[in-house]
Amino acid sequence: IDGIISREFSDITVSAGDRDALISFYTFGCMGTLCRWLDGNMEEDCGKVLAVLHKVVHGAVRDALIRLSGETDGTC
Repeated sequence: IDGIISREFSDITVSAGDRDALISFYTFGCMGTLCRWLDGNMEEDCGKVLAVLHKVVHGAVRDALIRLSGETDGTC
């Protein structure tokens, strides 16, 4: 997650604390999803799990960074 933010969103400046909080949030969310999949004996199709994760986070990281940067009034 840190690498994605550094690589894809270097144009958005947020405090180190806000950045760390965002990284933790998405890291734990992705890890929780992976753990749930593993705990379910990997019966659910991996591609479907990844597709849902992509739909959930697509655009959300950029939106969150923009809100944390103070560049908007908090709406996206």
